Amino acid sequence: MTYRHLFISIGLIIFNTLAWCQSIEIKLQALIDSVFMADPTSIGIMVHVESPEKDLSWSGASGYADAEHMTALEPDQPALIASSIKPYVSATILRLQELGELSIEDPIDSRLTDATVSLFESDGYEMDEIRIKHLLSHTSGIQGYDSYAFLDSVSTQPQFRWTRDALLNQAVLMGDPQGEAEDLFAYSDANYLLCTEIIEGVTQKPFYSSMRELLKYAEL
Repeated sequence: MTYRHLFISIGLIIFNTLAWCQSIEIKLQALIDSVFMADPTSIGIMVHVESPEKDLSWSGASGYADAEHMTALEPDQPALIASSIKPYVSATILRLQELGELSIEDPIDSRLTDATVSLFESDGYEMDEIRIKHLLSHTSGIQGYDSYAFLDSVSTQPQFRWTRDALLNQAVLMGDPQGEAEDLFAYSDANYLLCTEIIEGVTQKPFYSSMRELLKYAEL
């Protein structure tokens, strides 16, 4: 093979790689555009694809960040993580177990503040029977606070800052325990709020700082 043929071959490989990346990115953008257009109630869609095997790291968006003012949604627009944070919280708890700082078999009354334990015991919860694993798996029997009535009340006071303590108090106000620990599955955000308190009790840092360190955000 001559040098000329070698350069042509390398050029074709680079061109085909770039063409493939451009092609898949165009296809991905067309896909989310079509999903957005197909649903008239859509406000905006954001997608990120990370595929090291295919040398692809792509973000795309379709729709609006502000539908009223027709502000376009950008791929790097900040977005509410909502319940997607739960896997990070559970992974942090498991990391602390790996480090020997706690066990998911620990009863939660030994891991929470006295104020939180007293709050739930006043509503009939047996905090020494509920284990960390029950919080992680939503089998604690703890009542949720995210009813439609509560969500409607939140929308009437959008500037109010809900703290963890306020939300846990709301969970107690919503009703009695749903059952004994491990007896039933009942999704409740309160379970994971309690996990964040446990993380802070062990690390003596805000839970979000502990997650960054223990899950090695910077390295990953």
